[in-house]
Amino acid sequence: MELGTIGITCAKLSEAEVLVNAGITNVLIANQVVDPAEIKRLANLAGSCNIIVAVEQLENLLRIGEVAKAVGNTIHVVIEVDVGLHRAGVNLVRLHWSWRKKPLTLMEFISWVYSVTKDSPCLK
Repeated sequence: MELGTIGITCAKLSEAEVLVNAGITNVLIANQVVDPAEIKRLANLAGSCNIIVAVEQLENLLRIGEVAKAVGNTIHVVIEVDVGLHRAGVNLVRLHWSWRKKPLTLMEFISWVYSVTKDSPCLK
């Protein structure tokens, strides 16, 4: 950190907790946090650092927002997109509007997520 890095990426919540306890204040958790008890721990951890977590399901995004609001902390998210390796992330080829019958572009997906969540009281 002393040489100019702005943060650290880790794989899971327990690793993020160790990093924050060691004084790292910017942490990206590269994998989804979906367990309700872990989401609560994540929300509490966000009170002492700038935490970012990957999401790939709208339900998970909304749940994280609800818990963060209840705790009074901010959790930043990045949307994980499947770029063709089919390991994880939102698959834009499979995700489409039923009336369009064609895949969404990444920008269309981001616009859709915004439209679904912008009026949600848990994300304000």
